[in-house]
Amino acid sequence: MKMKMALKPLWFFVIPLAGAVSASGSGSAGGEIFAAKLIPSVVPSYSVEFRGVEFRAGHPAPNESLLVAVKQPGEVAAQLLEEDMKLLKNLPKVRLKAIGFTDGNECVASECAALSLRRAKYVRDWFLEHGVPKERLDEPEGRGSNEPIDTNETEEGRQRNRRAEVSPVFMP
Repeated sequence: MKMKMALKPLWFFVIPLAGAVSASGSGSAGGEIFAAKLIPSVVPSYSVEFRGVEFRAGHPAPNESLLVAVKQPGEVAAQLLEEDMKLLKNLPKVRLKAIGFTDGNECVASECAALSLRRAKYVRDWFLEHGVPKERLDEPEGRGSNEPIDTNETEEGRQRNRRAEVSPVFMP
């Protein structure tokens, strides 16, 4: 877990960073790690890094387990989410918001909106099932294929776009 007191301003917006690394200095064995890069305000805060997971194309299907639907092996995805949960427990003034995304080829229009929302809900539900209080979790959001972080021209790029990010929401 990477936490340090920053004398920098409070951060509000989360932008996924390609190729971000863990606190140990290496990337994840099972997939990309998304780091929180935030925009300044006026209140000192923590420097925070939450991670997300990538999904297999068209997953999760209704009633499918989150750990079956993700691209990473289930134990790797669970470890990434458990690290987010530990970080959340150490930051009482932070809530989490799960935001789902799709690639540009796996669905169209309203299908993408529904699939991306389902991805976000699965991540939110995982946190609830693992003891995170509901008041610490904002409603999940699906953004479809509108915000790719990589090209949709290659399978590797599409894979990175099929994701659910976990974004911090700072409470007053």
